Amino acid sequence: MRTRTSMFRWVAVAAAVMLLLSGCNLQRRGTAPEDPGSSNVGSGVKLPPELEEQAQQQEQQPAQNVTPAPQSRQQQEAAKKSNPVPPPPPPAAFAAEGEATGIALARRILSSSTPKLVFEIAAVEGTGPNAAAVAGFVNYVSSIVQKTEVEVMPVKSIPRQHEAYDSQKVFEAMGNHRTTNNSDPSVATVWILYVPEFSGAAGVAWFGANGVIAMNHSAVNGPGAAAVGGAQRMERAVLTHEFGHVMSLINLAYKSPRNHEDPNSKGHSRNRNSVMYYAVEMVNPGNVIQGGTPLEFDNDDKADLNDVRDGKLG
Repeated sequence: MRTRTSMFRWVAVAAAVMLLLSGCNLQRRGTAPEDPGSSNVGSGVKLPPELEEQAQQQEQQPAQNVTPAPQSRQQQEAAKKSNPVPPPPPPAAFAAEGEATGIALARRILSSSTPKLVFEIAAVEGTGPNAAAVAGFVNYVSSIVQKTEVEVMPVKSIPRQHEAYDSQKVFEAMGNHRTTNNSDPSVATVWILYVPEFSGAAGVAWFGANGVIAMNHSAVNGPGAAAVGGAQRMERAVLTHEFGHVMSLINLAYKSPRNHEDPNSKGHSRNRNSVMYYAVEMVNPGNVIQGGTPLEFDNDDKADLNDVRDGKLG
């Protein structure tokens, strides 16, 4: 889901991930099906010993058949009407940032003149990321943005002040706990916050100068994940989907020459095999998606990102 709004140690080369258990709940969740850009240890991801063991255990689980099942356009539209994805209201303090800052951050992340991308992760007590999901996400994203340095900072645990979060609570948490910003032109940063609940979506993103993602811990670890390949796959898909919104996909801060936006769901792809398909961020994506949830941008999504990088869009 998208809403308009507006260092570093353990640097990895060629998309490395370093996560530490800073008091966060970073447990193994679900079975990891095989997929493109898997988080197999040795595939370019460097993990601390405790997380490396976790990832190896996950990869030893039997693979699942996660090929999306065919679904007619009529079935998709019927499911969409019965499973709407309402956008959260933008925080008033950030609503005026507008499209210019969103496209500027996307272009910085994509630019070769910005060699480093940093993901800062915070987790409300009792929540936290799945290490293999984050590893797979960062591996894939690094190949898309073509960065030589990608860093995932140690996970920071923050007090559990709310059971349910909304836009304003997320930005209050960012103001109190985020340590990175986008003032250094050589570094682009994205802040990811895991929260107990976020009404209406498994993940939310704000495109703008800040680069913010909120992950609904209960949704990506809930019963809805089983229908789309398990909690690990769902978390990775939602992370990639929300990062796509941070990058202004689709048509959030530009107008694509490609007709691939869903006319009934702004910011989302009409292609159900794209990770930008609207149902990916649903609390119960299996109500719409049969089989595994998609994990990657499609060719139109990637073409848009290339055009944003080259200054042809936005």
